[in-house]
Amino acid sequence: MVYGFGEWRAESAGWYSEGSVQRILYDLYDDNNEQGDNTSLGFKPIYDVLVGAEKITPAFTSIFSFIDALKRENSQYIDGIDMTLESENINSIIDPYGTNRLNMGNIPLYKDIAVGDTIDILYQEMNLVSIISFGE
Repeated sequence: MVYGFGEWRAESAGWYSEGSVQRILYDLYDDNNEQGDNTSLGFKPIYDVLVGAEKITPAFTSIFSFIDALKRENSQYIDGIDMTLESENINSIIDPYGTNRLNMGNIPLYKDIAVGDTIDILYQEMNLVSIISFGE
Protein backbone atom coordinates (compact mmCIF):
# COMPACT_ATOMS: atom_id res chain seq x y z
CA MET A 1 0.00 0.00 0.00
CA VAL A 2 1.37 3.45 -0.92
CA TYR A 3 0.49 6.61 0.97
CA GLY A 4 1.08 10.23 0.05
CA PHE A 5 2.21 12.82 2.56
CA GLY A 6 -1.32 14.10 3.07
CA GLU A 7 -2.76 10.64 3.72
CA TRP A 8 -0.38 9.12 6.27
CA ARG A 9 0.03 10.11 9.90
CA ALA A 10 3.02 8.85 11.87
CA GLU A 11 2.66 7.44 15.35
CA SER A 12 5.57 9.64 16.44
CA ALA A 13 4.19 12.90 15.10
CA GLY A 14 5.47 16.12 16.67
CA TRP A 15 7.77 19.12 16.26
CA TYR A 16 10.81 16.81 16.35
CA SER A 17 9.57 14.55 13.50
CA GLU A 18 10.87 15.04 9.95
CA GLY A 19 7.76 13.25 8.72
CA SER A 20 5.53 15.75 10.51
CA VAL A 21 7.41 18.67 8.96
CA GLN A 22 7.06 17.10 5.50
CA ARG A 23 3.34 16.52 5.94
CA ILE A 24 2.75 20.03 7.34
CA LEU A 25 4.51 21.64 4.38
CA TYR A 26 2.64 19.46 1.90
CA ASP A 27 -0.75 19.95 3.60
CA LEU A 28 -0.29 23.72 3.64
CA TYR A 29 0.66 23.64 -0.04
CA ASP A 30 -1.82 21.18 -1.58
CA ASP A 31 -5.45 21.70 -2.63
CA ASN A 32 -6.60 18.33 -1.26
CA ASN A 33 -7.89 19.01 2.25
CA GLU A 34 -8.20 16.02 4.56
CA GLN A 35 -9.21 15.77 8.22
CA GLY A 36 -7.12 18.28 10.19
CA ASP A 37 -6.09 20.11 7.01
CA ASN A 38 -8.38 22.83 5.71
CA THR A 39 -5.77 25.30 4.48
CA SER A 40 -4.40 25.43 0.94
CA LEU A 41 -1.84 28.20 0.61
CA GLY A 42 -0.18 27.04 -2.59
CA PHE A 43 3.50 27.48 -3.36
CA LYS A 44 4.03 31.26 -3.25
CA PRO A 45 3.43 31.96 0.48
CA ILE A 46 5.70 29.05 1.45
CA TYR A 47 8.40 30.16 -1.00
CA ASP A 48 8.15 33.78 0.14
CA VAL A 49 8.82 32.75 3.76
CA LEU A 50 11.75 30.52 2.78
CA VAL A 51 13.54 33.24 0.79
CA GLY A 52 12.46 36.07 3.11
CA ALA A 53 11.85 35.81 6.84
CA GLU A 54 13.27 32.29 7.22
CA LYS A 55 16.49 33.33 5.54
CA ILE A 56 17.13 36.08 8.11
CA THR A 57 15.55 34.63 11.26
CA PRO A 58 17.64 35.10 14.42
CA ALA A 59 16.51 31.62 15.54
CA PHE A 60 17.82 28.30 14.26
CA THR A 61 15.92 27.23 11.16
CA SER A 62 13.11 24.98 12.37
CA ILE A 63 9.39 24.33 12.11
CA PHE A 64 9.01 27.05 14.76
CA SER A 65 10.78 29.81 12.83
CA PHE A 66 9.08 28.81 9.58
CA ILE A 67 5.52 28.62 10.94
CA ASP A 68 5.96 31.82 12.97
CA ALA A 69 6.92 33.72 9.81
CA LEU A 70 4.22 32.00 7.71
CA LYS A 71 1.55 33.03 10.22
CA ARG A 72 2.82 36.62 10.41
CA GLU A 73 2.79 36.93 6.61
CA ASN A 74 -0.56 35.12 6.17
CA SER A 75 -2.53 36.16 9.25
CA GLN A 76 -5.88 35.35 7.62
CA TYR A 77 -4.88 31.65 7.73
CA ILE A 78 -3.66 31.41 11.35
CA ASP A 79 -6.52 29.15 12.49
CA GLY A 80 -6.08 26.81 9.54
CA ILE A 81 -2.30 26.67 10.00
CA ASP A 82 -2.81 25.85 13.69
CA MET A 83 -5.28 23.09 12.75
CA THR A 84 -2.69 21.56 10.42
CA LEU A 85 -0.10 21.71 13.22
CA GLU A 86 -2.53 20.07 15.67
CA SER A 87 -3.01 17.18 13.23
CA GLU A 88 0.70 16.49 13.80
CA ASN A 89 0.52 16.88 17.61
CA ILE A 90 2.10 20.33 17.56
CA ASN A 91 0.47 23.07 19.64
CA SER A 92 0.15 26.58 18.24
CA ILE A 93 3.53 28.14 17.48
CA ILE A 94 3.85 31.60 19.01
CA ASP A 95 7.43 32.60 18.14
CA PRO A 96 10.46 31.42 16.17
CA TYR A 97 12.13 29.87 19.23
CA GLY A 98 9.76 27.05 20.16
CA THR A 99 8.72 28.72 23.41
CA ASN A 100 6.93 26.32 25.79
CA ARG A 101 8.45 23.25 24.06
CA LEU A 102 10.70 20.88 25.98
CA ASN A 103 13.19 18.31 24.74
CA MET A 104 13.42 14.74 26.06
CA GLY A 105 15.25 15.89 29.18
CA ASN A 106 12.44 18.39 29.98
CA ILE A 107 14.81 21.24 29.15
CA PRO A 108 13.61 24.19 27.05
CA LEU A 109 14.79 24.05 23.44
CA TYR A 110 16.64 27.34 23.93
CA LYS A 111 18.12 28.47 27.21
CA ASP A 112 19.90 31.76 27.85
CA ILE A 113 23.39 31.41 29.25
CA ALA A 114 25.63 34.23 30.41
CA VAL A 115 29.33 34.36 29.66
CA GLY A 116 31.09 32.31 32.32
CA ASP A 117 28.02 30.27 33.29
CA THR A 118 27.71 26.55 32.60
CA ILE A 119 24.78 24.37 31.62
CA ASP A 120 24.45 20.59 31.69
CA ILE A 121 22.86 18.91 28.67
CA LEU A 122 21.40 15.40 28.86
CA TYR A 123 22.43 13.30 25.88
CA GLN A 124 20.72 9.98 25.19
CA GLU A 125 21.50 7.51 22.45
CA MET A 126 20.30 3.92 22.64
CA ASN A 127 21.43 2.71 26.08
CA LEU A 128 24.04 5.44 26.54
CA VAL A 129 23.23 8.41 28.75
CA SER A 130 25.76 11.14 29.43
CA ILE A 131 25.83 14.71 30.68
CA ILE A 132 27.70 17.29 28.63
CA SER A 133 28.67 20.59 30.26
CA PHE A 134 28.89 23.74 28.19
CA GLY A 135 30.35 27.07 29.19
CA GLU A 136 33.61 28.58 30.35
